[in-house]
Amino acid sequence: MILKRKDNTFVIDGEYGPYHVIKSDPLYQEVLDRIASGEPWQWDIPPSPGIGYEWNQDTWEWIPGLSVIKNKQKQSIKEAFEKEKQSGHTYSYVINAEINAREKDMTTLTGLVEHMENKSKTETLFRVYNNGFITATLQQVRDIRSETIEYGMQVHEKKWSLESSIDSAQTKSEVEAVQW
Repeated sequence: MILKRKDNTFVIDGEYGPYHVIKSDPLYQEVLDRIASGEPWQWDIPPSPGIGYEWNQDTWEWIPGLSVIKNKQKQSIKEAFEKEKQSGHTYSYVINAEINAREKDMTTLTGLVEHMENKSKTETLFRVYNNGFITATLQQVRDIRSETIEYGMQVHEKKWSLESSIDSAQTKSEVEAVQW
């Protein structure tokens, strides 16, 4: 087997093992003639770093193929989604203020509604996103809980939509254009 290297030299099986044929070597033209007559040859490339990588003959390196890029982009979307679940906030039209809308806030609001109902409380102090307090009625807390759940659903739907866009992308640039 003839191996062609990046610098357009060759490695052939010599009498004592692999032999590097450079352009000034008298064997160089002979190797070109062997290739021209149909002798098989291949690029002398390093092993692939994994499934889904493609050899780039121009840069002489393995580059991530579309499947690898899609997986990396999905991981990036997943990380942004997880961050959003832990730090999200949204505007509440019920109390006209920005509120925390983290995953844990949905559970806290459910517990607050249950507590207010069990204790027959009609209003409570409620901490908003900027750490200020407002007085909120039981119905307002219920409505805030609904807004927070709706926000959570929007975050999930955004993630699903972005993942779908990545799946349907046909080129690397289309995949890379999908951002949180």
